[in-house]
Parts: sequence; C-alpha cells; structure tokens
Amino acid sequence: APSKLGPRAPPQRSPVPYNRRSVVLLCSHQLEVDIRCGVAPSVGGPVEEGIKFFIARTIIFRWKDFDEINDGIIYACCLGIGFAFVENIHYFPDLTFPEQIARALAAPLTHALFASIWGLGTSYSIFSKNGSRHRFAWQAGTLVLAMILHGIYDFILLGLHQPIAAALMA
Repeated sequence: APSKLGPRAPPQRSPVPYNRRSVVLLCSHQLEVDIRCGVAPSVGGPVEEGIKFFIARTIIFRWKDFDEINDGIIYACCLGIGFAFVENIHYFPDLTFPEQIARALAAPLTHALFASIWGLGTSYSIFSKNGSRHRFAWQAGTLVLAMILHGIYDFILLGLHQPIAAALMA
C-alpha cells in the first residue's frame, strides 16, 4: 500500500545471492580477519616472548658463565635467533619463496631485538644491589615492554598487512 510519502520502492536485491555457503564463507573470512587483527597480535607476542623468557630465566641465566650485565643481552639475542629458526622451519612450507626470504631475514632480527629488551632488564635485575621490588620491576617491566612491542609489530605485519611499516618499526 502506498504511504503518505509515495509508493514504496521495491526491496533491493543483493548482487551476491545469499545462501548457506556464502554466509559460511563470509563468517570464516570475518573470523580470519579477527584472528589476524586481534588474536594473533595480542597473544602471539606475549606467548613468544614468555617462552623465550622462561627458557632464559630457568636455564641460561643460571649458568656460571653468566657473570655480567651484557651477557643478558647476548644470551637473550641468541635465544631469540634460535627461536626464530625453529619458527621459520614451522612456517616455511606454507610460504611462497619471496615470503620465505623475507621471513628468513626479518624473523631472527626482530626476535633478537625484542629478546634483548628483557635480556637487559633481567640481567640488570640479577646483578642489581637494590631491593627485590626494584629487581622485580626491571624484570617484569622489560618483559611486558617486549611483549607489547612484539604485539604491535605483529599487528602491523599481520593485521594491517604492512611489512614495510613493520620493518621500519623494528
């Protein structure tokens, strides 16, 4: 029935027919976008930095050769490069050749960079003469900083698809 404003326009048809398959594809694409933009950066960085920190703190930083502050940076960087190597072995089968080259160059550098942050903080806290709160703050603060920076890096790289910007951040 016509309204006071005139006849009603016919309902607009979608250019894409909606059926069960298209809805599932749309939802799976949205889930993929949500994972890349939200879950991966907010979980990936903290988990990866946490694993590296746990290994360093429980094994490496207890060695008797660990005897000066610079050792924390050096051992953490080495651990980060080893972590990147294992991670690359996991990812390489699913990447194209140019992506493999980019990952082989960038991953060791970024993992070493982020690990050096908490490596310095933890090393400083181990050799510090200050109280336990001060030492804990150095360890926790630098670890959280590395986790946040790693998450931001992952968000720029994975969520925004901006590899150049991610490389400039690192």
